[in-house]
Amino acid sequence: MKKGKLIRQVFTDDVTIDFNKVSRDNGVYQLVLQNVGETVVKVADFTNQIINPGETFVIESPVPVVDAELPISFNHEDGKKSKIIINYIVAFNLC
Repeated sequence: MKKGKLIRQVFTDDVTIDFNKVSRDNGVYQLVLQNVGETVVKVADFTNQIINPGETFVIESPVPVVDAELPISFNHEDGKKSKIIINYIVAFNLC
């Protein structure tokens, strides 16, 4: 059984998350991106995943995500709120 710490971050502007840095090289599990705003969010990596308002995008993997940057960008619109909640588990290094 793996152990880790649940991290929850809220962003309202474009950001790039460096999983190598935030996990201290241990990787992250159970990445969940939830668009709770009123604008479209784009995961600007090789997938170019679009997350519409009210949608959730989940990345499940039996191995941790390491050495990856996750660029998040919003399609900002006047008068509309941009907000995404990102949850992931940072694995503890038990060696």
